[in-house]
Amino acid sequence: MKLQTTNFGSIEIEESSALEFPEGLPGFEHCRRFAALESSGAVGLIFLQSLEQPQLCFVTVPLGAFWPDYKIAIPAEEKELLGFDYSGPMAEGDLTMLAILSFVEGKEPTANLGAPVLVHVRTRRAIQLVRQDGRFTVREPLPEGETVCS
Repeated sequence: MKLQTTNFGSIEIEESSALEFPEGLPGFEHCRRFAALESSGAVGLIFLQSLEQPQLCFVTVPLGAFWPDYKIAIPAEEKELLGFDYSGPMAEGDLTMLAILSFVEGKEPTANLGAPVLVHVRTRRAIQLVRQDGRFTVREPLPEGETVCS
């Protein structure tokens, strides 16, 4: 499918590659389909481009890139939304975790570790899961010495 976007211009998206957010994202519940885009000019970033709203795009980073030990408990209801089979444990590589980045002029970017985006790689389903333990905030600084979009 061809999509005219605000940030990337006209792009071609394979229907089968779209990510489905069964409940949307908090504050954007009406947007349920996104494309995960990478750009050669922004290595390491993943852009979640809405397929319903061409001007809506979230900049994310894989959590493992900056926080390799990050863990989150996923309740059964959310595992079901993601399409996980209950007959066994999640296989290594089945789940990708992303942190949405925030950019404020004059300040260093921050990452939302309090509500990461979880993507089931095989089903292409995704959710944003709000942590219940309060261990992380929605505006965590990036680790010392790390830069994005330099």
